Amino acid sequence: MVLLLLACVGEIGGIVTPDSGTDSESTDDSVPDDTLLNRRRLAVGSQHNCLLETDGTAKCWGSDSDGQSTPPDVKLRRISAGGSSTCGLDVDGLVHCWGAALDGAPGGDGYDDIDLGTGHACALHSDMHVDCWGADSFGETSAPSGKLVAVSAGDGVSCGLAPSQTITCWGGSGESADAPSGQFDEIDIGSRTGCGVKSSDGSVACWGRDNYEQAKPPTGSFTEVATGMDSSCAVDDAGIATCWGDASDGIGDPPDSGLRAVGVGWDHACGVEGDDAIACWGTDSSGTGVLTPPS
Repeated sequence: MVLLLLACVGEIGGIVTPDSGTDSESTDDSVPDDTLLNRRRLAVGSQHNCLLETDGTAKCWGSDSDGQSTPPDVKLRRISAGGSSTCGLDVDGLVHCWGAALDGAPGGDGYDDIDLGTGHACALHSDMHVDCWGADSFGETSAPSGKLVAVSAGDGVSCGLAPSQTITCWGGSGESADAPSGQFDEIDIGSRTGCGVKSSDGSVACWGRDNYEQAKPPTGSFTEVATGMDSSCAVDDAGIATCWGDASDGIGDPPDSGLRAVGVGWDHACGVEGDDAIACWGTDSSGTGVLTPPS
């Protein structure tokens, strides 16, 4: 699952990289200056999405079957949408979750990033260790003890980037945890497919489930990649999005306008356009307005 920073990628929400800054500032003082969001953030879940405004206020839309689109009244600086759950980090790095319960969330502060999968979540602490909680059918919450600089959670599998920018995965069923070797600038784990952007040339490598060829990326150089249920998308240097995989849900037809970031859910995708507007496309199979972001 993915989280998008509306200027450059900061975290699949999910799209995960070492944190990077932007050139835009907020003047809202409801969150301490050193933790203000530089840009609005967008988290794309299975059938719901959440937007984090620069003042730390969360707005969610789409399915609310378990309360996943009803955020608490708390200022957040990170947010991630999963299956039927949503979680965020407040200004102290405390974890806040709502929607379907994910048992075992850590109670301490100091977390820098968070990512939700279908039924579990993982958070990256400032000391570079990862804690995961929720469903553990395949060992997806049994994070390794070593240091990581990024983490992404999928369906029964979790993966992270080591300081060397190599991928390590835990949990998973068969190929879903069989990540490629080499160095990567970012990774994103969808349902049971993972993709990453190679550090060497910006090309995308994918692994895992490939029933709709969602693990067969196009050639070219890209700045980011996102995976969902049966589709994947990537954005190049010019902001042009390319999507592949299941063609029946319309994800393969992204907007023509340039995108700063992209995220993929079950049968929809959302992206951030050059003017920071949010665009969603695909199919609203749940009939809950997942393709219609708030004004």
